Amino acid sequence: MMRVLQLLLSPLLTLALGLALSGCATVASDNGHVLIEAISDSQQLTGARCVVKTDSSRWSVVTPADVLIVAADGDLHVSCDKPGYRTSEVVFRAPLA
Repeated sequence: MMRVLQLLLSPLLTLALGLALSGCATVASDNGHVLIEAISDSQQLTGARCVVKTDSSRWSVVTPADVLIVAADGDLHVSCDKPGYRTSEVVFRAPLA
């Protein structure tokens, strides 16, 4: 049985953002640094392959990973995959100007 891969995005030294396929998110980092982590059964998974995209940038990372996100780049799309787990995809909407 495939397990659900939960994503955890937490701006460094600020509030954590918990995400799952049916989860939600709050607060973004003021400094733009975002930590990409994969969580399953409350345990951190290393080695999940993630694609992090904004309107103007794209990163391919392996968890855990630190990504610098420029706020003006629009929505943040994160998709992570690890063998034995379902792919998890999350979109954080940019605040309206």
